[in-house]
Amino acid sequence: MQQSTMGAFGSKAAAVFPEAATSPVDEEVGAVSGGKGGAVQGASAADNTVRGASTARLVIILGAPGSGKAAQCAKLREMYGYTHLSTSNLLRAEVAAGTDLGKQLDAVIKSGELAATEDVVQLLGNAMEGDVDAVGFLVEGFPRTMEQVELFESQVRIPDQVIVFNTEEHSDAEGHTKRVENFKGKTQPVLDHYSQKGLLASINAQQATDDVFAEVVKLFNASESIEDVPATSSAPAAAGASGAEVEVE
Repeated sequence: MQQSTMGAFGSKAAAVFPEAATSPVDEEVGAVSGGKGGAVQGASAADNTVRGASTARLVIILGAPGSGKAAQCAKLREMYGYTHLSTSNLLRAEVAAGTDLGKQLDAVIKSGELAATEDVVQLLGNAMEGDVDAVGFLVEGFPRTMEQVELFESQVRIPDQVIVFNTEEHSDAEGHTKRVENFKGKTQPVLDHYSQKGLLASINAQQATDDVFAEVVKLFNASESIEDVPATSSAPAAAGASGAEVEVE
């Protein structure tokens, strides 16, 4: 894996990502299936950390295009002071910084190809490792496949909580429908994986934005009040990482 010349993002990351994260990321109408919501009991960040990434609380936010996950992440960042990490923003920032990895990613994106999972995981790990003062992290829209889960958990860490925003499909647009079906097909195994670990919570995203956020706040408050429980399973080994790719939303 090619190392970013920025290394651990540090101050440059702090200057770029908070502002970038407040803008919704290229979302379209879509849907995702999931289980019932509720307070989530997960393992402590210290027990889950694989590399030198921050041990601050890590919450993964998932949902099909149009589920409003970017807007909810912005609200959570404002209320709780968490750092919002969007894979698309991380990729764009690396390209804009003109690093060796950024130049490589720029060429990949311009060619219409998808970014390699290993590069995205590297950017996420660097951003988390560099933000030593973070209260917590919100990782938006990643991981969405089991290949991405395996690489992220083996090279960075297991999340403390995973929240999925559920919507029903009401679009007649063929492109929207295909994106929704693609999300469901690839992401359901990820939801099942985190459900089995006791980390998954589901929220109905078909309510008004403020009503959705009220549910998220209840979930956050309940989860943060639960005493940390030691991890009971180790992260799976990465499989097929070199060939895996990531779609930028």
